Amino acid sequence: MTGCGTDPGKKTPEDQTGLTTPTNLTATAIGSGQIDLSWTASTDDKGVTGYYIYSIDIQVADVTTTTYSRSGLSPDTEYCHTVKAYDADGNVSNASKEVCAKTTQKVDVSELISAAKLALESQDIPAAKAKFEEAYAGDSTDKDANFGLAMTEGIMLIEDPDVINIIEKWGGYAPKVKNVVYGILGDTFEVYGGNNPYCGTEPVENGYTKLSTTDTSSPFTYNGSYSYYLIYVPGFSQIKVDAVGAAGYVNNEYCTSGRTDGYFLKNVGDGYTVTIGDNDFTDSALIIKANNGATDVTVTTTGNATAQKPLTLSKAISDNEDADPVNQFKELVGKLPKNRVSLLKKIRITVGRTIPSTAPTVSEMQTVIDNKILPVLDDMIKKVRTVEGTDYTFTITPAMTDYASSSNTDLDDGDFYALDAGLSYLKGILNIVTAYNLDVDYNIIEADPLSAINGHSVGLESDLDSTKFFTLKDNGNTKMTTALASLTDGVVSLKKSFDFVMESDPNNNTDNGINYMSMSIKERQNFKNWIKFGTNALNGPADFSLERGDDGISFTGDDEYLQLDLSKFFNTPIDRTDLPTFGYDLPLDGTLSQQYDSPVHKVVDEQVIDSEIWLTSDFPDRTFNGVFPNGLPDSDANLYLKKAILLPQEAWWGDDWNANIALDGDGNFTLRKEGWDYKTGDDKVKLFTINPSDGLLLGTTTGIMDYGPNKINNVNQRVWHENKMWASGTYYDASSDWNNGVFSINPADIGLTNIQIPLSDYGYYDISGIASDDTNLYVGIGMWECDWNDDMDCGNYTFTGGVVKFQTDVSEIPTSPLLIETDESPDYMTFGDGYLWVTTGNGVMKVDTAGKVIKRYDGPWDAPQMYYDEGLWSVQGKKLISLAP
Repeated sequence: MTGCGTDPGKKTPEDQTGLTTPTNLTATAIGSGQIDLSWTASTDDKGVTGYYIYSIDIQVADVTTTTYSRSGLSPDTEYCHTVKAYDADGNVSNASKEVCAKTTQKVDVSELISAAKLALESQDIPAAKAKFEEAYAGDSTDKDANFGLAMTEGIMLIEDPDVINIIEKWGGYAPKVKNVVYGILGDTFEVYGGNNPYCGTEPVENGYTKLSTTDTSSPFTYNGSYSYYLIYVPGFSQIKVDAVGAAGYVNNEYCTSGRTDGYFLKNVGDGYTVTIGDNDFTDSALIIKANNGATDVTVTTTGNATAQKPLTLSKAISDNEDADPVNQFKELVGKLPKNRVSLLKKIRITVGRTIPSTAPTVSEMQTVIDNKILPVLDDMIKKVRTVEGTDYTFTITPAMTDYASSSNTDLDDGDFYALDAGLSYLKGILNIVTAYNLDVDYNIIEADPLSAINGHSVGLESDLDSTKFFTLKDNGNTKMTTALASLTDGVVSLKKSFDFVMESDPNNNTDNGINYMSMSIKERQNFKNWIKFGTNALNGPADFSLERGDDGISFTGDDEYLQLDLSKFFNTPIDRTDLPTFGYDLPLDGTLSQQYDSPVHKVVDEQVIDSEIWLTSDFPDRTFNGVFPNGLPDSDANLYLKKAILLPQEAWWGDDWNANIALDGDGNFTLRKEGWDYKTGDDKVKLFTINPSDGLLLGTTTGIMDYGPNKINNVNQRVWHENKMWASGTYYDASSDWNNGVFSINPADIGLTNIQIPLSDYGYYDISGIASDDTNLYVGIGMWECDWNDDMDCGNYTFTGGVVKFQTDVSEIPTSPLLIETDESPDYMTFGDGYLWVTTGNGVMKVDTAGKVIKRYDGPWDAPQMYYDEGLWSVQGKKLISLAP
């Protein structure tokens, strides 16, 4: 944010056309070390990107809002400032009128600091913030004033009227800061005994009465003849509801309570006992309310319970919840002072299928982020950094917070750097989400998700200009540059936090703060590797391991790597022009889509046929403006939608999992499906013949799946070859021996003919896909082998296999030589346009007749079942999908 060495305002007169000069600049001294500036926004025919702020012709800041707080100034000193506007083309306005303000003299603020801390003891955050503000105004160098104000202004941010307004427009209530942090970083959640918790997310019904009598017994027996609801359980690790009968406790139901958003627990009748398990918390309260407004009851816990195991985002770093850095950061924030006299209750937004009619636009939310949240984050970061590296500590007592602890928490550099990292990361993310135009039409977005980028579909209406979606705003490039700097700062601060705790913290095991010492040596090294990777990736190309060690976390040094250059993401930001195009496979019906709040093509006999979203082009640049310098791994291109056909209703019969499609000798589509006939008890198979031009049904053949001599056991894939329909799969030969191989199918009953070619070594190899070039057959074969360890457990699986080519005059299918070797089973394949198209779990390969891989594609694993009309066809539920290579 601070100055550069040249004056970017020196532009030719013609460059400044349309860009007006900022007006009404005011300067207000805030104590002994800060001056606040504000001005009236400039205008420009192309939009104003931001403002340069100068003091004595030296640029001191670059901001995107019309306010700026300059801190760290000297007491009793006059400072003068001017402001210039600039746009995305680099045009810069003339300077505003210069205004000056003088900082106040430094005063003794010790009494104000003491008063602020007493307010924290009472969990009265507004009063504490006011005292810290007074102290900061009197002495902007005071460390308690800086950190205290940073802490309290962050806590009170969620009670800013504009923030509250946004939350209320979503139908919610303003949360406490702890709820916000836990919501961002992940919830603590575990199911006791391996069973699903009974908890739902239904809000407490209207008309129920809160209860408030205290009972300290454990368990507490509530023998009401009416139902009750659990509405607030701060700190509980377990809630057990037991039905009391003659035989004792029965019908146990558990409810984990990591959140406090009005969970519906259970409707109960007479004779229920509520047993409360307490996990490292004291004086927590279970509040029950009854539907007849009877006796008010509050229960104070005295029992203990097994500790919860949190699931957090940082599992990529550590599997130890005590050592988990993200979890430690959550705990650190949880120990910060709380506001007992909150202006509003915690957030409770029920996200359903229907967006509230009062919901704020994305632009409205971005404006609040820009004008309210980001300025506070900037100020918090500045103030936290004034205490870093100064041997300063801030003591948080148990009275200041609802985090139960028998001792103080002494925040030091390890904690300050960690908070700095968290705030910097948040600042970076918020700058990214406010850099783009992201408005959507809430009235139709659920019915027509692609309306955001393609415009509304037929039958729907919208006034929103979809061409602007995911385009950079006028100040978007500046925001992305700021985001890069913030994320880089975050990585640097995280490393400083780690280094301080590991090398310099004299009280790392006793101060209750961040403690990386609880990590194992391996976890510490891994954590340092991630910091190093983040540093390198934000500054240029870095190798990201696509695989990990046996723990799923560690960098092993011999894995496959993806080269990643995150600096390009910020320096040359992607927008909608860097994305492929998208479309629906089948056109949606606007009326039905709004009725179902999802893209719907049609409804037939109460069965909803969805309009599903597919790529309709490849990515224009698979490096994403250099973010992936070497492109994406394992693929050179994407398959994308060419055509979709809704199957005739008769062909909806049967199971989808084993459906397969092939051309017959007349050039028609044949769809084979299996299903259970509940009336006869037979496993049936049906072959549907479909006209490829209009998708109409031409005929149906029915057969029976059975066991015994010359019976088909399973069909993987089919292909027309030498005037016969061939299949790969398993079958019983004339001797009832089970075989892997290929075989021809009788068109009359869809059964097995006597033309059968088994796979040699079929005891070791399995057969998968099949294809024909009119002369040769190609089949996929594979063998998975287990590397048994000393405990006779399979350690690692290894795969051997690929595609073999042969003609039908052989007695056995050879397992060598392989035309092409694959690292996974070739599930499906087809021949078309002179190439073999082979699918494995890693995508689709285009292979020439010599076995050379010409191109690799990302696409559905079952894509190339059939090649027709320059497309790769497959069965996708009730649809036939053609993808263009």
